[in-house]
Amino acid sequence: AILTSVPHKILGNELVLIYRLKPDEKPDIQTWKTILSKEVSSFRIPKQFVDVQDLGLNEIPKAANGKILRYNAKEHLRKYLENEIGG
Repeated sequence: AILTSVPHKILGNELVLIYRLKPDEKPDIQTWKTILSKEVSSFRIPKQFVDVQDLGLNEIPKAANGKILRYNAKEHLRKYLENEIGG
């Protein structure tokens, strides 16, 4: 999973969690929020949860050395959100 932020008109930034599940799993976002609420402050809980496949990717982008390519993922997220809100 990748935790990133996107611009928000009022808040400045909004947290987004990009996740990847195994093929036979389904997301349980409410459970994730409940678990996070016990560990972190409410403003640190992501407001949006996006499956990496919704971004048009099969996996979270990684470099040859295995490190997550956050910029690449964030660019795919930006395009996805633009399409979701109509441009």
